[in-house]
Amino acid sequence: MKSLALLTLLCATPLSPSSGADRIDPPATPRAPKLKIYLLAGQSNMEGKGHVRHITWLKDNARADERKIFHRVHRGGKFHDIKRVYIRYKNRIGKLNVGWGTNRDLIGPEYGFGLTMAEEVGGPILLLKVSEGGKTLKTEFLPPSSGGPGRLYKELVDMAKDAKSNLKKYVPSYGGQGYRFEGLVWFQGFNDNIDKEQKAEGFASYASRLHDLIHDLRSDLDAPDMKMVIGQLGFNKSPTPFNKAQMSVASRKGNTSSVRYVPIADLADAEVLKRYKTWKQNPDEWGEVGSDRPYHYYGSFLHFFRFGRAFAHGMLEMTPRFTMASIRKMLDKQTAPLHRALAAKKYVEAHTLCAQLKERLAEDAEELYGGDAKKLETANEVFAFLESALHGDLDDAIATLREHDAKGDVYRIERALEASAKKYAGIDEYDEVAESWVERFADRSDRTLREQVRVGKTYYGLIDKLRKKRTKGRLKALEKFATKHADSVYGKAAGVAFEQLSADEAARARDGGSYLK
Repeated sequence: MKSLALLTLLCATPLSPSSGADRIDPPATPRAPKLKIYLLAGQSNMEGKGHVRHITWLKDNARADERKIFHRVHRGGKFHDIKRVYIRYKNRIGKLNVGWGTNRDLIGPEYGFGLTMAEEVGGPILLLKVSEGGKTLKTEFLPPSSGGPGRLYKELVDMAKDAKSNLKKYVPSYGGQGYRFEGLVWFQGFNDNIDKEQKAEGFASYASRLHDLIHDLRSDLDAPDMKMVIGQLGFNKSPTPFNKAQMSVASRKGNTSSVRYVPIADLADAEVLKRYKTWKQNPDEWGEVGSDRPYHYYGSFLHFFRFGRAFAHGMLEMTPRFTMASIRKMLDKQTAPLHRALAAKKYVEAHTLCAQLKERLAEDAEELYGGDAKKLETANEVFAFLESALHGDLDDAIATLREHDAKGDVYRIERALEASAKKYAGIDEYDEVAESWVERFADRSDRTLREQVRVGKTYYGLIDKLRKKRTKGRLKALEKFATKHADSVYGKAAGVAFEQLSADEAARARDGGSYLK
């Protein structure tokens, strides 16, 4: 029952700056997965324009998979740090959270990117971001092979080299286990796109400079395997001449396995686009989802969050990834029990084994692996993957319960418990949220609770029918339900739904949960 507390204690490390003199020299036997470093570069949209206030609307109205994430990262009225992910932008260094955009009310792609990487790869992650509005690859980011270095190219290299020399300052938990420059995310192009000279020659020189950019960075940072993701400029479905120049870099000989062009046109949110049409007439409604002009992707939190996730997935396509099947050949007698427990979906057992293995890898590495650095490095990478696999689903289950609990949605709490209690009951963090509800639902004499569940089931049934086909009869049934259960959370939600659907003949019923406040 106390295994989570042990794991938390083992993983906790306070964030505090330190000088280069405090660096930890690599031990003979590394004791953790290598630090993975990603460079993020571009102009104003890499700086970031997505406003954090949009989270209020998004937690109720985004897609179901996105809502689950938003409820996990935003709890108790605040955003929580992303575990294991650190960032430097300008002169700030810290844990990844919102507020690393153009100002502390905004996000750029770094937020969704870092969150996704934390979900998919084990070990610590460092993001190094250099971006500035209105700057071009032709001048400020100009790589040496194209006639540079430009000012921002040099800044990017200098930041990366400073990180190499002072890793403890950037990642306080760093213990000398080594690092890798994994990739560059490039999200830039507006000013190059409107350059008449570049436009006249079909942006061939831009493509050449972009090709030189990644090759020069690999050379300057001694990172020959560093990958590159190129984010599409614009929301256009059909590639523009500029987009084709971007795409050509990824398709060049020698780049096909190490450079990805990532389109973003399909990531545009219909609600944001619709509300922008009347933003002047309805500023409050617009402010729920947007805050800027189209060239800044409407200042939508959701857009920049989606961009970051898409860029991360593009990066991961080029990076060898573990799966439960592929990792089998890398297991040893220390990591195999944890793998077996996860494969058998014995999550409580896996949680205990995870905490124990974490402790052994930290304290008894020499005894376990006899000073064999390669074997221990492999074991740490395997463990980091298994730990991430365990806690990803666990965190989502906890976030789902908290979401429904906050709304008093007992029907969905019961459904969520049916899906997760058998897996995670016995793990302290889960029990803290679920235990009291499990006890309540076990008491079959609690008629009030059973009635709430029944009312909730009826409410969701009405909404589901309206989603499938909207009729006057079904709207009337929803109105009648709202009146009959006016004091219930479901009756109030039904009232809101009825008002919105009645006021707009073209509106479709949303997911029922989005009406519960």
